This record gives sequence, C-alpha cells and structure tokens, in this order.
Amino acid sequence: QYPLGRCLSPVLGFVDRQQAGAAGIEQQYNRFLQGTDGFIDGTRDGVGREIRARRATTADPIDGAHVHLTLDQTLQLKAEQELAEGVAHAQAAGAQVIVQMVKTGEILVMAATPDFDPERYLEVPAVVWRNPNIGQVYDPGSTMKSVIVASALNEGLITPDSVFDVGHGSWHYGGHVLHDKVYGRVDVRTILKKSSNIGAAMIGLLLGNRRMECYLRGFGFGEPLGIDLPGEARGLLKPSSRWSTVTPTRIAIGQGVSVTALQMLNSYCTIANGGHLMRPYVVSKVVSPSGETILQNGPTVIGRPIRPAVAAQVREMLVSVTEGGTGRRAAVEGYTIAGKTGTAQQVVNGAYSQTDYWASFVGFVPAEDPVFGMLVVIDRPRGLRTGGAVSAPVFSRLALVVARYLELPVTVPADAEQETL
Repeated sequence: QYPLGRCLSPVLGFVDRQQAGAAGIEQQYNRFLQGTDGFIDGTRDGVGREIRARRATTADPIDGAHVHLTLDQTLQLKAEQELAEGVAHAQAAGAQVIVQMVKTGEILVMAATPDFDPERYLEVPAVVWRNPNIGQVYDPGSTMKSVIVASALNEGLITPDSVFDVGHGSWHYGGHVLHDKVYGRVDVRTILKKSSNIGAAMIGLLLGNRRMECYLRGFGFGEPLGIDLPGEARGLLKPSSRWSTVTPTRIAIGQGVSVTALQMLNSYCTIANGGHLMRPYVVSKVVSPSGETILQNGPTVIGRPIRPAVAAQVREMLVSVTEGGTGRRAAVEGYTIAGKTGTAQQVVNGAYSQTDYWASFVGFVPAEDPVFGMLVVIDRPRGLRTGGAVSAPVFSRLALVVARYLELPVTVPADAEQETL
C-alpha cells in the first residue's frame, strides 16, 4: 500500500504482480523489504484438514526490514506541488527537481513529473516508471560553464580577472560559427555572470581536450555516481581522442555532452562544499523488525577535482549570476544564493531542435556557507524557454521553503535587500 499516492513514486517504485520490487527503492532494497514466509510441517486427514496433534514443525513469518529514507516528506510534497505549477505555467512536457545536502550527499527531495500511482502502475507507459533524475540524460547548456571555469582556475590557466575578447556576437572556429550576446573584452567573472558562449569556449580551448575530459570525469560526468537506486545512467561523454576540432568549444557551453540531473547537481555541490565530490544517497539506514540496524549509509567522498580555494572563487562568481546576471529570478528572500542558468536545444532525430529546449537552474544556499544545493530542469517549455525565465522562479520559491524549513539563519537583512532593489 502507498498511503501518499503518487508522492515519491519515481523514487519508491512499486511491487509487481509477483510480489517483488520492480523499480526504485522497492527494487533496490527488495531483499530487505520482502520478509520471509512462515511454514507448517504437518499431516492432513482424508478431506484435507490438518491433524494438529501430528504437527511436526512450525515457523512464524518474519516481517521485512524498515528502510529509512533521507528524503523529507514535507519538502517532497511541496516540491512536487511547485514542479507541477511550473510545468503548467511553462506548458512543458515534464520537469525534475533535486535537493541535496552539499556536505554529505544526502538527498532531501527527488521529484519528477509526469509521475504515477504505484498501486496502478500498469495504467501508465513503462517509460514513466523510470526516475528521470538519474535515468534520463540531457544537454546541460550553460550550467556546464562553471565546471569548465573551475577546471581552468584549478590548472592556473586563468584567474577571475583574466580578460578575453569575445568580439561582436559571432566567432568562427573549426569551420563553425558560435553566437553570443556578450560583446567586447570581458573578464571571467562577466563570462559567468552574463553567460558568454564565446568566452567559455575560449577557456575550454585553453584547458585542452585531454585535461577537459579528465576534469569532467573528475566532477562525476560520464560514469554513474553510485546512488542507491536502480537505473542510474552514466551520461554521454566521449573520450577526448574522438573529439572533433569544434567539440571542446561546444562541451564548454554544455552541448555535445549529456548528463543526468543528479550528476549536474552533484558537481555544483562539489563547488559548494570546497571541492569534495560526494556519493549521493537516499537511504539513511535499514532496521530489522527487532530494531537492529543492519545497514547504515553516511557521507562518502569519491573524488577531489578542485582545490578549496578554487571552489571559493567560483562560488563568489556564481553569486553575481543572481545579482544582475542571467539568474536574477532565482533570488531568494533573506539569503544570498549562488547558481547558474542553463538553456540547451534538445536533439531530435539527430539534429538540434529549433523548438524543443531543456531549461534549467542549479545553485546552492546560502552562498557564503552552503547547506543545500538544488537543480530544477524543465523539459520542452513553450513560450519563454530559457533557464532564467522558466526554471529560476521555481528554484526561488522552493529554495525559500527549504531554507526556512531547515531554519537557516537569514544572511541578507530586509533593509539590505531593499537597498539592492
């Protein structure tokens, strides 16, 4: 039975007609949840009734274990509500949101739409059973620029004050033209704040193919992160030996590479926590019917792609994105946030679509000492289709709820906000 109905369905999964977990937590932890049948070894009379005096052995059934999730039911319900409203407002095909504690990897929220009723799972196509936060890949767009900048900073190739001449809206390289809305000579801070495509591409070329691939893999792209859920995709990151001339300039702006929502959020949590790549997890512990803890999960560091000083530099630059940059609509009342918008064309029939986009915003709160990170991805919005216009407002509303629910101290007094406005 699923008392909360559709809530959490992409994470929980369901039990099939054979009474086995067939998706999500139900599948991943089926051996703990299922329990053990009891039995009676005895004798029956001629009409099939047990002769109790001849009962030889009896064993009572053993209940399954209790699986405790890191997800918070209150925040999950609110996130699903906000996500549904965001999809309706954008006339989108679907959406995803994840909230992760930056220092531990614990997942507080993992929601997606469309979802399903676990007790009526056969009423929807099997593709809806998949948890898109871990099983679906997308081109991240400009959210990848922060990772490229962090990598180049870590190599000592640039500083936040390094200046690049991005020209006047178009740049020819490798037989292709890259367009931009940022003009002239700009520093790295402005490249992130205004989301300059040409600036990010130039930084990508400085980094070089092999180093770029190593850093991307160091940030957790191209391989499963190892979350305790079935169906995690690895994403799509070709070996640099197979890249074309133009590939590094496109990966630097989040095209030509595909990631899961969890991978992208986890990379920003790595920047937020000082450079520790954490393994995300959704189960805190498994407890036997007798009360014994038989499995305990906790924070696990799986990589260190950048130095703490570099992470601090990127955090500082990402604050400007929400203060006069492309992510102004992600601002959260009472808190300084850091984050990045992303808008990417979807690949349809082998070519980039002119109508179908991924719109996203990823960030962390509070920027000075981050506690949680959040990613909002909206699939095929209509009308307004940029991450700043579509996803950032959803981030803003839900991040405020999470910050207050976690009782985080206000970092921006109301009078300071008024002065900024």
